[in-house]
Amino acid sequence: MKTEPSKPKGRQAMDRDTASHEPEFPSARYFQIHFEHLEGLLLDTRQHLEALKQQVSDVCQSVGGKGGPEEG
Repeated sequence: MKTEPSKPKGRQAMDRDTASHEPEFPSARYFQIHFEHLEGLLLDTRQHLEALKQQVSDVCQSVGGKGGPEEG
């Protein structure tokens, strides 16, 4: 009668078992896509900030101020 080989025990066996369950590190393309997205969001934010600065400046001038919000 044949017996089934027992699973190897010890640190090496545990390392192999845990290594197979750990997720792989994302590829470089994964990070590239996300950084491109963040870069686009940053560009949009800067454009909106400039538009807001212009609107504040326009409002300050229309109410009699001499400049932007920095003048206090």
